[in-house]
Amino acid sequence: MDRNFFLACVLSLAVLVGWMYLTGDAERRRPPGETPPTTPQALDPAAEYPAAEAPREAAAPPVPGTGPAAPIRRSAPEPAEVEERRIRIEMPLYSVELTNRGAGISSWKLKEFRERSDRDAPVIDLATAGPAGITSFATPFAELGLGDFGDRPFEVIGEDLSTVSFESRDAGIAIRKTFSFERDSYAFRLLIEVVNESTTALAPRFQIDI
Repeated sequence: MDRNFFLACVLSLAVLVGWMYLTGDAERRRPPGETPPTTPQALDPAAEYPAAEAPREAAAPPVPGTGPAAPIRRSAPEPAEVEERRIRIEMPLYSVELTNRGAGISSWKLKEFRERSDRDAPVIDLATAGPAGITSFATPFAELGLGDFGDRPFEVIGEDLSTVSFESRDAGIAIRKTFSFERDSYAFRLLIEVVNESTTALAPRFQIDI
């Protein structure tokens, strides 16, 4: 028998005996009830395995003041219907007619400009009724959840030769609109006030219909 082959067989046998002795000793030292470690096995590509659940991200808390304002809850009955009223203001350059329906301008006629060149032609009217009769400079305030203020009759709370003030109240919210006109120019000023006397925080972003 070849000497090298004999040494190889002896060494292999010694390694096998030593490995069996060490693993058997580890089994004897393991506490009762402890499961033996498992040897990693190759995954069978044909087998089906449950998909691992992706970690859930914690939702970020909302930032105060960034969301839309909550609708007002009406605790009182709806406001009584107000009769429609029209107010005319005469200036040297123009004639303005305001209406309390939506607190807006229903007519603005330019006294020195006509639709055609002949004398009998009507003067130019800058403000005419829009769709469904909506007046110019109406403010719906739909985000308050109290209906359409752009079509609601306001109360006239003040008027003189150049200024008209309107107000509408509902569920502790007051909407005030004041028109002020200049005598010797076509300029005018519109002041809009929202007075909150309710317990709900408001952040209205309103539109103006022209």
